[in-house]
Amino acid sequence: MTIIKICGLSTEKAVEAADAADYAGFIVGSPRSYRNISLQRFVELRDELDHAKPVLVTVNSNIRFLNQLANFDDVIIQLHGRSRQFAPIVDRVAIGMNKIEYLGGVEQCYRTCSFITVDSITSKGYGGTGRNWNWEKLTTSNDIQVLVAGGINIDNVTTALRTTGATGIDVSSSVETDREKDPEKIKQLIHKVRNLS
Repeated sequence: MTIIKICGLSTEKAVEAADAADYAGFIVGSPRSYRNISLQRFVELRDELDHAKPVLVTVNSNIRFLNQLANFDDVIIQLHGRSRQFAPIVDRVAIGMNKIEYLGGVEQCYRTCSFITVDSITSKGYGGTGRNWNWEKLTTSNDIQVLVAGGINIDNVTTALRTTGATGIDVSSSVETDREKDPEKIKQLIHKVRNLS
């Protein structure tokens, strides 16, 4: 089955729609992102989840903040940027990286991660930009889930998965309307992916 992560959630209705996915992503400790929410808000939204596993996504966070996140039970902590240096000492971790980094070889310390998201990272931010990249075959292995991200939407998700061979998708911008998560777009994308043959 194709893995689905909906990222950048901030409202109850969006979380309810995303609960049909495998992972529900929440941006925390990243004030440069308009999707950033407080830890208190995360606690409120997490209570809306029955199925999807919560993922706390953070960029360039220090070890003190990561230790705060590790206090939450049953969450995955997805590290981007300088935060990745702490991957070997953080439990329940996932990693975000760009294609060039991924194709350069996955470091051994990342091989115990829950998943790796391969995204288009630009000067505007670490993922979630809605810009795709020149999708190509990603070497995957049975022991690591690789999620492809970057401009994936309902019209190109099949091509993205078939071209890259990824085990799943990580989407954000394509399920938004006016920079807010759109529950209908979330439901439509999940429905399409669940019905891919």
